Amino acid sequence: FLSFVSDDDDDTLANGVDVVVLARAINAELDDNEIGTRIAETHEIEVTTPGGKDEITGVMWDVYHGFDVIAKFFDPKKKEEKTIEGRLHERTDETTVINVKGRMKKIKNENLLSVKLPKAKKEKGTR
Repeated sequence: FLSFVSDDDDDTLANGVDVVVLARAINAELDDNEIGTRIAETHEIEVTTPGGKDEITGVMWDVYHGFDVIAKFFDPKKKEEKTIEGRLHERTDETTVINVKGRMKKIKNENLLSVKLPKAKKEKGTR
């Protein structure tokens, strides 16, 4: 198993190689000769980007309304950073509302440090 992963959203690897160009070059080499065909039949080559970012920004607020999120914010009363998990309920210019087990937690946007999607859960039968 051979894997190349891009660190950027623009499909380029850390060394500046375009992922699409790399994939096409690998496929061309494997198609050109008998040894390449045997390699392709017995091995899997994967060239991908890591996917979208998990932090919610911009128009993503509307898209992820109702989704599970993890919100980090600064609590000015206790003067400490806190993390809560719940569902993204609402976002206005002044506040973000997270539904935590049926209770609405209103956080001032000026105190909000980040809102991220949780890691994907594995399904039964997958590795």
